[in-house]
Amino acid sequence: MRHRQLLAHSRIVLVFLAALMFTVVGCEQEAATPIDEIVVDPSLPPAVVDLPPAPPASAYVILETNSDGSLRVAGLISNQTKHLGQSVEISAEIVSLSADCDPKKAKLANTECQEPHLVIKDNRDAEKQLLVVGYKEEFVKKAKLKVGDKHLFRGVYQKVAQGFVASEDGLLLLDAVGEHEVIAQK
Repeated sequence: MRHRQLLAHSRIVLVFLAALMFTVVGCEQEAATPIDEIVVDPSLPPAVVDLPPAPPASAYVILETNSDGSLRVAGLISNQTKHLGQSVEISAEIVSLSADCDPKKAKLANTECQEPHLVIKDNRDAEKQLLVVGYKEEFVKKAKLKVGDKHLFRGVYQKVAQGFVASEDGLLLLDAVGEHEVIAQK
């Protein structure tokens, strides 16, 4: 019995080795012809390349400011070194607001409330966005902030704020939205 098993295994190994040998022999490649030695058939028509027109150079210009002099989100981020640590005014649209959180309910659920924050962009479809922090939840109600509304945001452009570390794009520590001043956090 053991002799038959050994014979069966030997046959399997032999078949595998034969298949491997045919594969190796069959995979030999011919040497590639250098490109300068390739002969072009003169009877063939010339190649036709149909590419769309190149976009104008103005398509690559990122506007730093709006017509009213306020900064744009994309302009602020692309000129980061110029504005980092400075007080800035940005005209932008709110694209998200953090959810309201009741600290008592959060404690009962054994979780913590996130610090209030919102995200702004030049417009809903813009690529660049900026995190806005440094206010209390009541401020959102007082200033009547809603997703989709455009406002003038004043604050300090920086990399970190209490409770937040921003991406490489930075964040805005908010001082005011329009005429609504942020009350200092305790």
